[in-house]
Amino acid sequence: MPDRLRETLFRIGPYWGGYVDGSRNIYRFWYDAGSGEVRRKSLKTTSREEAEQRTAAIWLAETQSQACEPEDVMVLTVLEKYWTEHSDHRPNPSGARRAGVLLLDFLGDDAKVADLDENQEAFLVHLKELGYAISYISRIQVPIAAAVRRAAKHRNKKERILKAAPEIIVQESEISEILNIARSEPDNWHPPIEHVAAFMDAAETMAVLRCAVLCVTFAARPLAVTGLKPEQFDPQHNLLAFNPPGRRQTKKYRPTLPVPENLLPHLKAWAEAGDIVPGTIRKPWEKTAQAVAVQGGRHITRKSLRHFMATEMRRRKVPKEDREMWMGHRKLSTNDSYGVFGPEFLAAAKDAANNVLSELEGLTKLSMYRDVPACRQVTAKPKMTTKAPALQIFDPFKYLIQLAKMERAMGFEPTTPTLAR
Repeated sequence: MPDRLRETLFRIGPYWGGYVDGSRNIYRFWYDAGSGEVRRKSLKTTSREEAEQRTAAIWLAETQSQACEPEDVMVLTVLEKYWTEHSDHRPNPSGARRAGVLLLDFLGDDAKVADLDENQEAFLVHLKELGYAISYISRIQVPIAAAVRRAAKHRNKKERILKAAPEIIVQESEISEILNIARSEPDNWHPPIEHVAAFMDAAETMAVLRCAVLCVTFAARPLAVTGLKPEQFDPQHNLLAFNPPGRRQTKKYRPTLPVPENLLPHLKAWAEAGDIVPGTIRKPWEKTAQAVAVQGGRHITRKSLRHFMATEMRRRKVPKEDREMWMGHRKLSTNDSYGVFGPEFLAAAKDAANNVLSELEGLTKLSMYRDVPACRQVTAKPKMTTKAPALQIFDPFKYLIQLAKMERAMGFEPTTPTLAR
């Protein structure tokens, strides 16, 4: 390791400055007791003096005994406090961090909270220019608003670092009005079953194939499928719990569902082999979707497969309550917490999913469970058929030739029959 990577340039409070390989910028390092790891953040400067000033400003804001005015607190401080104390411990921490990075890239790391007011509309225009839809811009604004609000209204008064929180626009209607563009209608398009079968045939990797099969079967949310672990499958009762142990349920409820018979032997093999959906998904999924789109289909996403199954269940007249429970729109009653173990639990929805799998197997050119030997395929043995013996026609000429051969072999002269006159 080069000497410059070992060097500690300065120490301020719990932070120290140093370098990382491949970058000329100075980084701020600190020990995160929650994760037990050393974390780092670029100070985006090569000047030691500027790096010390920025680190000192962060440490000063964190050690203030009372809340400060928005013009005295850095946006970076507010965001990092929100990340490390709150969003990093939530089910999907990357979304909050990505929103903060987009904001800091626009405002700069030295921006103060007061700058959010006068630059907010410009930031929204910037996000629009990046090509983001109104709904996604709203999702970016939500964690930013939460971070600022938490800094000013923390339940523990000693943890409040802001005297007042600027208003952050999060409603799609307001964002649409500011940007002067119409809100996009929700896209509930779902692919026809032939395109789903073509997608499975074109699957770039086994992870993509398994993910597609699970998204179709359970109409599951994408993140719930890609994170499946073997311990979430109960082979004794043939149940799959989409909410892993220790994860708190959110508004996007993750149900526990019975596994359809067609998928059951393959899911058992996947769970025994390791991760149920092994490997990365995003890039190989995009390649597969593009390959199918070239064939005349629209771009298939994991969410569109969820819509596909929801439509199939409606078409097959699965009761509304069963459909909503299958998709996680309705929770199981607390008075019936053991209902998942009953044989009649979501029977109509399970039968519909089973029938859809059967139809897909009939349409795909390749097996949907072709990841051998990781999955032990269960296929029906071909039936043995016996052909009826062909009808034998007596040929006297062939009979006389065979008889002559036999007589010569035994040492007899063949006798030639004569007709009596």
